[in-house]
Amino acid sequence: MARSFACALFLAFGHDASAAPTILRDNYRAMDTTPSEAHIGNSLLPTFDRCRVLDDPSGISEENPVPVVTMHPVDGTNREDAHHLDKRQWRREYIHQYQMNFWHQWPEYIEPGQAVNHQVWTYRGFGNIGDTAGEVTYHMEGTSERMAFEVRYKARGHWGGSLHVQFKDNLEADTTGKRGRLDIGFNQMPGGSSFFLAGKEGNLTSTANWNNDDADKASWMQSLLPELGRFPLREIILPRSHHAALEDDNFSAKNFGSVKANTVTQVQPISRQLRREGARVLDTRVMKYDGKFYEAHGTYRHLQWYGGLGERLETVIDEINAFNAKHPGELIIWDFSHETWSKDRRFGKLSRDERNELYKLLLNKLKNRAVLPEDKDITLLPIDGFIGNRTSSVILRFHEDWRRATPDTFPGPKEGFISRKHFPEMAGDQLRKLGKYRRSREALLFDLQWVRSMTGLTSLTIPNNLGLVDMGRASTAMLRERLWNRMTDKTYPNWITVDALEGSEMRELVKVMNRCFVLKQCGDWVENPRG
Repeated sequence: MARSFACALFLAFGHDASAAPTILRDNYRAMDTTPSEAHIGNSLLPTFDRCRVLDDPSGISEENPVPVVTMHPVDGTNREDAHHLDKRQWRREYIHQYQMNFWHQWPEYIEPGQAVNHQVWTYRGFGNIGDTAGEVTYHMEGTSERMAFEVRYKARGHWGGSLHVQFKDNLEADTTGKRGRLDIGFNQMPGGSSFFLAGKEGNLTSTANWNNDDADKASWMQSLLPELGRFPLREIILPRSHHAALEDDNFSAKNFGSVKANTVTQVQPISRQLRREGARVLDTRVMKYDGKFYEAHGTYRHLQWYGGLGERLETVIDEINAFNAKHPGELIIWDFSHETWSKDRRFGKLSRDERNELYKLLLNKLKNRAVLPEDKDITLLPIDGFIGNRTSSVILRFHEDWRRATPDTFPGPKEGFISRKHFPEMAGDQLRKLGKYRRSREALLFDLQWVRSMTGLTSLTIPNNLGLVDMGRASTAMLRERLWNRMTDKTYPNWITVDALEGSEMRELVKVMNRCFVLKQCGDWVENPRG
């Protein structure tokens, strides 16, 4: 009998203790709230969930170790009979290290559906630092054919390394065949690296290579459409890019105090976020500046606008059109916030005429706009109605303020333009709200704002290498374990809003989430929270 299961492995890296980065004080508060609430004050970066705060890296010891990895195995058998528990576990069968702290602390067994967190620390021994390495192999219990994978770490000098997952025996997935090898990236704190594996024997989804840019992997919604197509929008899970068009290469500061660290939220352009990172909801705040429309991030205080600009919206339109031309059959929701600014109006809100000018730009240039019904809740419509037959579909979702400001000229559903009237949702920023408002699959669409913000003097003094992007990476590290363990087949977010989308991790994680919690292909463990 074929088994269903899932595994996820999350790693954060340190190095030899004498050179390891210090994790700063005052971070437990951030662990007890969702990232949108965790404002950074005196401390620069929050730690991972369940990680010990280190004031002195030299304090690492066998008696007081740093936690080292995160994994989730998933198996489809019933968990009621404890006598058969070993058939639902992943068993460690081999482990070896050279010049590595705490490598032996990889767990002997991993429970179905459980996230396990592990940090990797190397140290200077008597040998060559380049020989530092570690391997650990897990065997999947209860499968019809033997399946295993090995995690391999290899140092490359004092501050580099490689991390791979080697498939063994009969293990294969949609990203690699039998005995294939995945490069899951060497990503230091605060973000770390991850590995996921979920589904059923013969039909497994796993993490792709970190820098995977294969065209066939970009169409992730199409790959799930045969099974996911009958589900409505409010029952599926999509990644949402926060301030999607504000990344490092297109940032433009517009006043004193606006720097990359406190303004930039993303590390990749829209084209790559859609293709490689799998983003399907794009968050945008609009400013008209010198006659052009831009993504903007800032605030208006004391008769002055503080912030910066990202990509021109005309360029974003071109990137969406190009993606849909190369990868037909994906759904993209472009989400326009109530926050707008106009330089010509002393950074007040966009005027009625300026809003109409933006509508005209979208109507004339944006292709594949969805044709939507006038009298329906769009979130109740099945996915295959939007992207069946490999039809690309773009929905323009505007905050209700837009429709109220232009009641006679708002284009409407037939042109792909909708507001809250046609797209109700519950914006949530805390895990407790997820449990309160999202108690069933049929509940209102839930947007989990898994982002952090800065307050006070920190936003002006924080260095560029410890900014919103780094905070976003730390939030992702928390998401892998804290959110995963709270999710069930009835309680899960529909949109996961994040900063710092990079690599292919979020694309594969959302595929795994849809397979486990929406399609329920990973076993009975999805019925209850874990951890």
